[in-house]
Amino acid sequence: MIRVREVALLMVLVAHSPAMAAGKENENKGGATKKYEPGDAVKGKEVYKTACLTCHGETGDGLGPAGKYLTPKPRNFVKDKFKEGDSEEAIFKTVTNGLPGSPTMAAFKETLKDEDRRNVAAYVRSLRAK
Repeated sequence: MIRVREVALLMVLVAHSPAMAAGKENENKGGATKKYEPGDAVKGKEVYKTACLTCHGETGDGLGPAGKYLTPKPRNFVKDKFKEGDSEEAIFKTVTNGLPGSPTMAAFKETLKDEDRRNVAAYVRSLRAK
């Protein structure tokens, strides 16, 4: 009977560990959840040129030089709905983690600094407003 409880407890811990890890991503050292800090769209435009333009195009229309070779096609930031929401914070999360199930939208968590991801999220959000 003890073995069954141990196995059940282990299964619960393993099942919830991704959720626990995701929750820690937004915590500061004191354990409180950090409020999202908006980025700078002007600085984000420069990041966009180096990290996003090849797929999403100069104007964010999804028609970048590499875009025609990708399936699914890159998001048109000007017209298309955003898969995970169109708030700056939702865009930041997509830039950070990529899109689950999408072979073409990679995560930039390891390749762009937090500030750069916030800035590019602000820039992408500004494309929608035009």
